[in-house]
Amino acid sequence: MHATTRNWFAAALLMLVAATLLHTTLLFGVAQVWSALVHLTLFGWITAMIMAVNYHTMPVFTGRDFPYAGLIRAQLACFISGVSLTAVGQLSATNALILAGLSGELAAALLFMLNVALLLSKGVRRSLPPAPPPVAGQKAVDRVGTRAT
Repeated sequence: MHATTRNWFAAALLMLVAATLLHTTLLFGVAQVWSALVHLTLFGWITAMIMAVNYHTMPVFTGRDFPYAGLIRAQLACFISGVSLTAVGQLSATNALILAGLSGELAAALLFMLNVALLLSKGVRRSLPPAPPPVAGQKAVDRVGTRAT
């Protein structure tokens, strides 16, 4: 697994911990954390996990490698700062922070689109070995079948 993918998984887990702490705060009666809790859960934890899975599986299924790991790191930086600023803005009721955070999240989304487009257009193709037989011992079964005919 690439380091960038591990970083996305780590970011997802950190967002989950932050959302869990806010949920605990909510259970103690602090209702004003609700919007930040929802934002950290949906846009923090779940979205980061989706990104991690995408960055892990897309190279496998396309048979290509992402050409610019720096863009993946830039997306992660925009994402973490965006989600964090939005959550802090929601907790402090500061619209300027919320707007700055949402702008960072938008930048992260656009960078993801760019990364996928670059993967499909400029990603270096890997030589793939032939797929393994679907059934263990398939070669022996084929040999017997061929000899019988």
